[in-house]
Order: sequence, then structure tokens, then C-alpha cells
Amino acid sequence: MTSTGSIGSNRFRVCIDFVLRHETEYRADGVSVRVEHDPNDPGGTTKYGIDQRSHPGVDVENLTLAEAEQIYLNGEWTECRCAELPPPWDLAVFDAAVNVGSHRAIVWLQQAVGVIADGFIGPKTLAAVQGATVGSFADFIDLRKDYYKNKVRSSLRLRYLKGWLARVADLEKAVAT
Repeated sequence: MTSTGSIGSNRFRVCIDFVLRHETEYRADGVSVRVEHDPNDPGGTTKYGIDQRSHPGVDVENLTLAEAEQIYLNGEWTECRCAELPPPWDLAVFDAAVNVGSHRAIVWLQQAVGVIADGFIGPKTLAAVQGATVGSFADFIDLRKDYYKNKVRSSLRLRYLKGWLARVADLEKAVAT
């Protein structure tokens, strides 16, 4: 696998499938059925988790699944160097980056593995992840949960908390298998 992975690479496929289960509504035949226009979502129009605010040059209404996957590969997957992270870190960091942003996901990763949290993954972070413990992974998950709970207290986004925490619970279940 290259340093950025590819759409066909096994780990990217595993991780993107997890993310899309949480970012997309599908019909029984596997076709995406909904472009979201949630007035409470500051990202605006959203499809496959790709929002208009973050991707102003993308025609979100007509976005294809392949285009969305490429955006994730070129964006969060590459920014977080997920192809260089061992499982389950690749999935956990990628999913967090998609949901709350790459910088925050990287800072949580660095805090969990005990390196300086500068928001950039370099050799020290990669080495620390290789030597990380189960406890470090649990710390990463706790940082994510705490963020959601604190965000709700400081905003009107209580409506999303249950879904965010369910997503993290699903992540915990996915990495336990």
C-alpha cells in the first residue's frame, strides 16, 4: 500500500465502509437515497457526509459515491496518514477526522499516545502509535466522547449527541471484533 492508500486498498475500504454507514442513508438496493438539508447543520447541504461549507467547489447535490470516496481519500485519510497507522488506529482516527476534523482527530491521537499534541503526524507520533497500548486506544475514545458531551453543553446541538455517541459505540464494537 502507498503512503496514502488507494480506494481499492483493503484498509481504506474497511474504513470508508464504516464511515459511510454513519454518513449515508441507503435504500435496500444500496443506492444513496438522501441529500441532507438539515437547517441545524452548519455544514449545509450534505451527501455521503460531504458538506457544502467544507467543499464549496463540489456539487454536493449530484455527488457520486466514487467522488465522495475520492474526497475522503485525498482529505482525511491522507491528512491523518491513516495508511501508516495500524488497525484499529487507522479506523478510529479516520472516522474521528471525518466527523470532527483532521486536526482535532490528530491532537486526540497524540494526546492518547503521549506525544506533543501539535496536530501534525510525524515520525514521533507514528512510532508512539506503534507502541501504543489498549489503554491508549481507550484514552482516544474517551477524548472523543468527552468532546461530544462538552460540545452539547456549550451549544444547541443536543439533538446530535445520541447519534454521535452511538457512532463511537459502533466504532468500539467494530474494533473489538
